[in-house]
Amino acid sequence: MAPPWLDVLDETIGACVTHRRPDLEARLREKRAQQLDPKLRVLVVGESKQGKSQLVNALLNAPVCAVGDDITTTVPTFVQHADTPSAALVRNASARGSIFHTPTERIAVPIDQVTKQVSTAHSQHVVRAEIGIPRALLDNGLVLIDTPGVGDTRSAHTASTFATLMQADAVLMVSDATGELTSAEMTLLKKVMEACPNVTVVVTKIDLVPSWRNVVERNKVLLARAGVPAKLIPVSSALRLRAAKTGDQRLNTESGFPELLACVQRDIVASADLLARRAVAVVASSAITQLVTPLREELTAHDSSRTAATISTLQEAQRRVDELRAGPRAGRTCSTTRWPT
Repeated sequence: MAPPWLDVLDETIGACVTHRRPDLEARLREKRAQQLDPKLRVLVVGESKQGKSQLVNALLNAPVCAVGDDITTTVPTFVQHADTPSAALVRNASARGSIFHTPTERIAVPIDQVTKQVSTAHSQHVVRAEIGIPRALLDNGLVLIDTPGVGDTRSAHTASTFATLMQADAVLMVSDATGELTSAEMTLLKKVMEACPNVTVVVTKIDLVPSWRNVVERNKVLLARAGVPAKLIPVSSALRLRAAKTGDQRLNTESGFPELLACVQRDIVASADLLARRAVAVVASSAITQLVTPLREELTAHDSSRTAATISTLQEAQRRVDELRAGPRAGRTCSTTRWPT
């Protein structure tokens, strides 16, 4: 039996076809293909120098992502399971190519060189890096994606991160403990949740800030005031990596990573259907809103009963989307709709 979210998505795609919105149709078809892919893509996002790459390294206990004060990740880096370590750079003939469209060229590179390649300005037309390593965390199809730091919304790096965000199943948003979430970070968080509602906020570098607990509490207040239902987990990548080298379990617990890893396993790997329902509800609701808006304007201008009937049908579709977001029991009530032409 097809999952309820697939029915909702297919019906919304049908509405986009009927109302001649190929742009929305293409976006929803891409989301459909992604949701049917057994892989779970988890984006690691945030502003520059917040510890995103080191967080990925610490989660996997492997130096897969480049880190350092003079190093900047320039393209997304996909880290997934492989029986033997491997790496590749993916290029498109045009810099405009989508990071998820069929690439022109895939170049195998030594795994110890790929981080250097994606942290330089000389990787023209490279749209992403791919790294495969044998790790139990990645066994079930989990893919961790390190992204360029988000800053100027006009920059190519920011655009690359947001393009990748459209394909995310879940997001780890990173902000370090040197200060509470800034207004820019809160804006980023809300923008992220518009595209992917499955977000966990990770507060990094707690080993550098004695008062990190105060920062965490202030962040919780900020999230509550903004109505953002994101879980918040404080960690230290440095302590985690040191604990892995020394086998110090107490230090590993102090790093906060056992809680983060449990969250990843429980709220992402073991909750794929819930993530899919939430993600589909977001994209379908956005599409329906964009379909309804011009119809409302037409109804106001012409008082067309046909337009009113179409709006009523779309509102019913929105109701089913809301049921999908609410939970699996509500999602099962979805029924097929015949869209007015």
